[in-house]
Amino acid sequence: MKKLVSVLLALCMLLSFSAAAEEETDLSLIDVKERGALLVGMDAQYAPFCFRNELDELVGYDVDFAYAICDALGVSLQIVPIAWSEKDEALKNGEVDMILCGYAQTDSLENALRYSFPYLETHTALVVKGDSEATNAAALAGKTLGVRENSCEVEVLIENTDFYTSLETVYSFPSNYELLNNVETGAIDAALVDQLTAQYRIDAGADLKMIEAPEAVWQLVAAFPLDSVALCEAVNDAMVTLAFNGVFSAITTEWFGSDISILASYIVSLEEHDEE
Repeated sequence: MKKLVSVLLALCMLLSFSAAAEEETDLSLIDVKERGALLVGMDAQYAPFCFRNELDELVGYDVDFAYAICDALGVSLQIVPIAWSEKDEALKNGEVDMILCGYAQTDSLENALRYSFPYLETHTALVVKGDSEATNAAALAGKTLGVRENSCEVEVLIENTDFYTSLETVYSFPSNYELLNNVETGAIDAALVDQLTAQYRIDAGADLKMIEAPEAVWQLVAAFPLDSVALCEAVNDAMVTLAFNGVFSAITTEWFGSDISILASYIVSLEEHDEE
């Protein structure tokens, strides 16, 4: 019996040492603090989340959100413009610490990433030229459609087999900016994009309109490498602060006209779940 107890104690100590060693090797937050800057990857052509203004400055909803997170962490913000199709690789290769630019959480195991609390919700939108007679997806049979490379909308299109196979051709674009430009000029008949992006472009005066689309809802999050546990937790803590001190609400209202965020309600639901 004594021998068995000794073996169990030794095993417990070994597991404790392993867990401690694993925790010590997570330098994600320490590296950011020592550098003094958080490297955030963003698509610089993804209004209203991140885009260049007339002074060639990077501005947008997620830009303001990232600045607020960095203020809470006590570090500066360094935005790293990236091609959206390479966003996951940029994380895994250490080019950036975090992705924050309309990044939708998916259940794909291929990504093997860590996600923050969700802060916004959006859904798919079908966008056509303003004078188009199309009113729904069925009206686009035999027409051309565009999607952004490596986007959630690609998954939606593939899942909606009848719609997908009814189209003449599907084109892929590196950014929503180019994608919607091609719809507005008539180069393609329609685009499958997220609703917040489409609405912002239309409100800015683009000759575009939204029609009935295949329904899919996405929650937007910040994404991290899978082993960046400490950094992800620190960002989540910052999000909690921003959700309840009014800063995040003010940013959301400024960009979307009202506080459409889901961050505060999500955090409250977590607390209620913990109390049960």
